[in-house]
Amino acid sequence: MDIKYTSRPHPSGTGSCITQTLLWWVGGLFRQGYRKGLEEVDIYDVLPEDSSIMLSTRLGKEWDKELYKWRTGGRPRLWMALLRCHGTSILAMGLLLLLQECLRLVQVYLIGELVSFFTGITTDVTLAYVYAASLSVSYILITVLAHPTFHTNYLLGMKMRVACTSLMYRKALHLSSHSVQNTSPENIIKLMAQDSQKLDQSLFAIHYVWLGPLSLAAVCVYLYYTFNSVTFLAAILVIAVLVLPVQVGMTKLFSVLRLKISLATNTRVKIIHEILRAVRSVKIYCWESTFCKQVQRLRMHELKKLRSLAFGRAFQLAYYFSYNKLVMLVLATALYLTNSNLNMKMICIALALFDILKISIVLMLPLGIFYGSQALNTIKKIQDFLLLEEKSHDVYSSCGIKLPEDLVVSFENFSAFPPATGDKISYAASLQTLTFSIHRGHLIVIVGPPGSGKTPLLMAMLGEIPRLRGFLRLQGKMSYASQAPWVFTASVRDNILFGQDYDRGRYNKVVKACDLNKDIESLPQSDMTIVGEHGFELFFGQKVKISLARTIYRHADVYLLDDPFGCVDSYVGRTIFNKCVCGLLKDSTVVLVTQQLPYVKVADKVLVMQEGNISSQGTYEELIASGVDFSAMLAEYEVERAPTIEASLASTAGLSKTKRRVCGSQQLSMESLNASLVSINLDGTETKSLHSLLISDKSGSRQSNPGTPWSVYGDYIAMAGGGGMVFAIVILWFITLGTYVFSDWLIIYWSNLWVDAASSSTTYYFLYIGISLCCILFSLLTGITFFHSMLAASKILHSDLFKVIVRAPLSDLQKDPVSEILKRFSQDVVQSDDLLPATTFDMLMTFGTIVGALVIACAGNFWMGILLIPLIAFFILIRYYYCHSARDIKLIESRSRFPVFNHLSTTLEGLWTIRALGSEDRFLHCFDILQDKHTAACYTYIASNRWFAIVLDIICMVFVTSLALISVVVSQHPVTMRGEIETVCLCLSLVYIVNLVWTFQTTVRNSIEVDHQMGAVDRVLKYSQLKSETYPGTTGASVDMPSTWPTYGIITFESVSLTYPDTGVRALRNIYCCFRAYEKVGVVGKAGAGKHSMVAAILRLYESKGVIRIDGVDTGSLSLKELREKIAVVPEDSPLFSGNLRQNLDINGKASDSDLWRILEEVNLKHKIESLPGRLYADMSHLQPHLSVGQKQLLCLARVLLKPNPKILIIEETMDNVDPRSAALLQKIVKRNFEHCTVITIARRLKTVIDADRIMVMDNGKIKELDPPHVLLQNEKGIFYNLVKQRGNQESALLREIARHKYENKPYVAPAMKEAEMASAVPARNPGYYIPAFQSSRLTAAFNHLLPNKEANKYQRKF
Repeated sequence: MDIKYTSRPHPSGTGSCITQTLLWWVGGLFRQGYRKGLEEVDIYDVLPEDSSIMLSTRLGKEWDKELYKWRTGGRPRLWMALLRCHGTSILAMGLLLLLQECLRLVQVYLIGELVSFFTGITTDVTLAYVYAASLSVSYILITVLAHPTFHTNYLLGMKMRVACTSLMYRKALHLSSHSVQNTSPENIIKLMAQDSQKLDQSLFAIHYVWLGPLSLAAVCVYLYYTFNSVTFLAAILVIAVLVLPVQVGMTKLFSVLRLKISLATNTRVKIIHEILRAVRSVKIYCWESTFCKQVQRLRMHELKKLRSLAFGRAFQLAYYFSYNKLVMLVLATALYLTNSNLNMKMICIALALFDILKISIVLMLPLGIFYGSQALNTIKKIQDFLLLEEKSHDVYSSCGIKLPEDLVVSFENFSAFPPATGDKISYAASLQTLTFSIHRGHLIVIVGPPGSGKTPLLMAMLGEIPRLRGFLRLQGKMSYASQAPWVFTASVRDNILFGQDYDRGRYNKVVKACDLNKDIESLPQSDMTIVGEHGFELFFGQKVKISLARTIYRHADVYLLDDPFGCVDSYVGRTIFNKCVCGLLKDSTVVLVTQQLPYVKVADKVLVMQEGNISSQGTYEELIASGVDFSAMLAEYEVERAPTIEASLASTAGLSKTKRRVCGSQQLSMESLNASLVSINLDGTETKSLHSLLISDKSGSRQSNPGTPWSVYGDYIAMAGGGGMVFAIVILWFITLGTYVFSDWLIIYWSNLWVDAASSSTTYYFLYIGISLCCILFSLLTGITFFHSMLAASKILHSDLFKVIVRAPLSDLQKDPVSEILKRFSQDVVQSDDLLPATTFDMLMTFGTIVGALVIACAGNFWMGILLIPLIAFFILIRYYYCHSARDIKLIESRSRFPVFNHLSTTLEGLWTIRALGSEDRFLHCFDILQDKHTAACYTYIASNRWFAIVLDIICMVFVTSLALISVVVSQHPVTMRGEIETVCLCLSLVYIVNLVWTFQTTVRNSIEVDHQMGAVDRVLKYSQLKSETYPGTTGASVDMPSTWPTYGIITFESVSLTYPDTGVRALRNIYCCFRAYEKVGVVGKAGAGKHSMVAAILRLYESKGVIRIDGVDTGSLSLKELREKIAVVPEDSPLFSGNLRQNLDINGKASDSDLWRILEEVNLKHKIESLPGRLYADMSHLQPHLSVGQKQLLCLARVLLKPNPKILIIEETMDNVDPRSAALLQKIVKRNFEHCTVITIARRLKTVIDADRIMVMDNGKIKELDPPHVLLQNEKGIFYNLVKQRGNQESALLREIARHKYENKPYVAPAMKEAEMASAVPARNPGYYIPAFQSSRLTAAFNHLLPNKEANKYQRKF
């Protein structure tokens, strides 16, 4: 788990103050990015003051002060700790923002004086040049102040986030079991990954919570100074009525709508997630159409909320865009009614002041309130997490007595209560007055029913459960293997070493003892293959062996093993026990929790747990003598996931303390037995390979540089309504833009005529009212039309995506993990729904404002048009230059964020193992390194944005300086020569430059962001291009079959081969066989043998070669729906979906309540369901935690029973994943309801299929054996014979007897079949489509490759 990366010192600390302020070092990074692109190694290291350990240490010290206050009766306040760390910098940035607002007011004054000069009120040319130069200097000063302020504010937000997340990770490493069980990992990850991100964006906007009112007060004073008291009061009234209530109301409305949309989105994504996780079952049961309708209903409900938000946002943006028009309209009305004096200077000052208020009050004040509330809420959540209970250090108590050398563990009246799990059902009983000791070198086996306290006992030894009373004394190191295997994203070797030094000799011994040699050889890069959540996918048994190898590799005095052999193959379990427990650990102390009787027999001491107490303890012989019935106890509660241990261990019963040494000496006999077996390799045939090691990295560093293709924009426009809708929006946009500019021009022109032509005031007044109202109306209409079209595109985008995904072949869906596909429905669709429309509309409106300002500037001064040509050319070049590297930096920042939270998820999953093995510091160090890598990328991203903003401001400063100076030069001409229109345009252009920098930067940033967000549309469209799940049949087009087909359920395989597209591995190799009518066949074989691939071929889940016929009909000629609906399948997993119980039982909604109750009674669940609130309509979210694995499988079987008269039933290892009692019930139900049905049962537990008509043994995609079980057991060299032999003498004898009884008393008898009836049931077709049943039987014998030629005829006669 050691993280290494190339170091590249940051140049930020070098160079002059000017170069650092201008972020000169970013230019070098961009040059490199332009030449060859940027990789992670090109990003500079994190600055020492921004490192995770530095920031967390600083915040941790301040938080400790708050904790001390809390312990002494005060209230801890995390925000206060953050202020003590960063308060000075935050205050300094606030003062700089205040200074910038003051400079903007100075700009308004300078603009007013220049307007006086342009209109002839003042004639001092020198003073005019001074005002023009001062205006340019003010822009320069604002730029010099603004960029460090922006940069520092974003960095402060980043530092606060890094400090909080780092402190939270440290807290997570020390959480108590109570806190872990009552705080879901998803909530912790969401808090660190999503909620904490809000701190990055909040600081800058929060300052306007107090700057906005100050700015409002300053503007009011200025207005009072400029106008008379009546107009002042009118302006105050408008501002009070239109600004604050509207903004506060809209903020509240948006919060409510966003909450509703979030709930609707979460519901939709949750359902889609469940569908994707169970997509194989969805295809098997033909639920695609049903789920399409369900998701469509959820989507329509979500779109209804989104439409309300969109129209609200359209109103908000239109309100922001036309705010100054509203205020000026009221102000003009007040001036007109009072007949006040008016001139150009006064109107220009008012327009400029209202443009300032539009930013500080209309835009930033609501954002400040919104981000401030979000930040406080996030800090409160983080504070609550930091106050969670930590792991107690009062578990161990020596009570002043040292343990003797021969003891390693001693319990004396020890009691502990595992924490309650809130709404969850507690799986553990309390530990009550335990008294026992463990001697050095002994094997201690703990047995007992589920919930008896076995795992809590191990947790007590690890210090995970706080002591209530009594004493627990330990000496020496401990190593621990959890019940659920834990593998983190790293190489196999790193998973085993787990931070320990590499000892080649011991490493090889451990790998061999854990039976990992063949597994490692099968991996692409041997033990250096990356495994884990985002690496090569391992089988469950492989994970168990790696976790056990990690435990054993560590040198320890006591090894705690929580039932690691219960979920592996029987032969593997025996081998591992012999080589590990009886071999490598024969001289060590081992505490083993198990439910398997043979392990109990070789123990030095057995502890029998019952409801948290030790009901009995002693050796196996002593407990047998005292009347303990282990066979009954373990058979009653055992939950098998694989066949039990072999009899070779049982034969060692009765040995003394050296049992494990003797047991270990028997490995030679087991190895000889293994040599006699036919090799069944674990070749990974059925493994779903990942598309890449880290799917979020698959885009590469240069793939995204060209940006979003124009074709994506074209497709998106087509979904939004096509050219007609675009034309309508453009027309509305031009009208809105024209009325926006013309209304400002008109009121300035009117003010110039106010004194000379008072009689015309009424005409201009009503004209101004009309133009202003048109501007407001068309801006609102433009927004509504635009958002409506964007939502229409998003609706089509999601609908097409889901239909394609749910109907795509499994081979395409399995190329990417479920999480990656789910991102299209969550992140990308959310961007299309919410962010993309708002950003695009904002970009269009601000772009229109800039266009209007430039047109007015050129109209008032044609020289500005000449100057704009090189400025626009330079802007286009610099934008292209910036985007070339910015996409790389953004990609690197996104990619570097993912490992941080993946590491957090891994830590939470394996928390007990990490603490048991003492690796907290190492995992903390890895987290700090990963966080620093992300911080470095984030810092670079912030700096690159600021560098680009500086360049844009330089362009704006050139334009503003030129406009001010050239305007003074041009204004020296007489007004009559220049014209009044040009004068008005000249004055209006100066007004527009007040917010030119802000508007220009907003437009450019939004244009880049739109291109980035269109990448989400691009990704969705790429998934939408997946082909549909239709494989070409061997016989041509689909033919409708009669409802009575199939009649007998005869399945024939004729030269069938199957190759998985994603791996290229041949899963089936030229298979010939026949499943006879109503026959019960058990299919066995090791993982990767091809068992599930045969089912996949029957159901056409993957494209196969050859011919598969059912009742003589080539399945390739049928539609997928027609084929799959006729086959009943009980899948290995038990997929249950959100909703109520009835919806889960009857997905298609065709069954009546009476039918459902009848089926529930059939599967013995009627009484349980009747006791539930809501009964058939009980919520699955409340019901699922109360259902056992067996009961979930019974519900899945109930779905199958709802099928009308199926003739083929396939059971996929269903009975291997439940306890024996549930397995027996499942078998009973199957035998009772599917007697006249061909049943194919895939099984690992031999007892499940030993009474089948025939057993098929598969290996490496081939059929190795196929005969009745009794016949197979006569071949001592056969695979099946050896598999039964491994069960042990007692159980193998039982299995043989069952097989013999079945063979002699209940042999397979074929039903009476009339070939004419079969032929008549099949539509007329080419003779090649149909092979009669008797011919299929001969094909099986002739092409099976099972028997020599001499025995083939004999084999045929059995049919």
